[in-house]
Amino acid sequence: MSKNKDFENAMCKVNENDHESAIELFTKALKTNKNSTDALYNRGIAYLNIEKIELAIFDFTRLIELDQDNAFYYSCRAFAKARSKDKKGAITDYEIAIKLDPNNPITYNNMGLVQEEIGYMEQAQKSFKQSDNLRVAEQKPKTFGEAPLKNVNDIIDSKSPKSKSDIAKDVFRDKNTFKEFIAFIKNGFKLKA
Repeated sequence: MSKNKDFENAMCKVNENDHESAIELFTKALKTNKNSTDALYNRGIAYLNIEKIELAIFDFTRLIELDQDNAFYYSCRAFAKARSKDKKGAITDYEIAIKLDPNNPITYNNMGLVQEEIGYMEQAQKSFKQSDNLRVAEQKPKTFGEAPLKNVNDIIDSKSPKSKSDIAKDVFRDKNTFKEFIAFIKNGFKLKA
């Protein structure tokens, strides 16, 4: 089987939620091309899905070795490190991701969640605020004459019973929401159209 066929079959297994079979096929694809960023990334995500966090970190570290300027890879490893209880390592990786891509609201939000977990409340609030500001900037009207949004409260219903940090934490508490989040990561931090 060619590398592409192994990779394609692995992606089919991912779509079937058969992550262990997918990992085997991604590994076969990597034997053909050890520097396949697609296979490394997707195998890392599959490892996350079956709670083999250290193996996911290994794959994300290999991705960083292949492309040290890719903020997304640092964010992936940070996410995995946070799940492995290496909160300070996660923050370090999120900080690098932010240096490489300072306009990514998700990175700020995720860093804020980790900061909050370890009691860095002031830093967490700064991270959440920066995330909110970037999200608002993304929502600004594109047509001439429309009033720009002033703050995140223009988007989020202020009467909502949950705080923004509670909503963000729900992503990690609910298995289905977490799967949606992983799909969001796999899609390059973009919503599917």
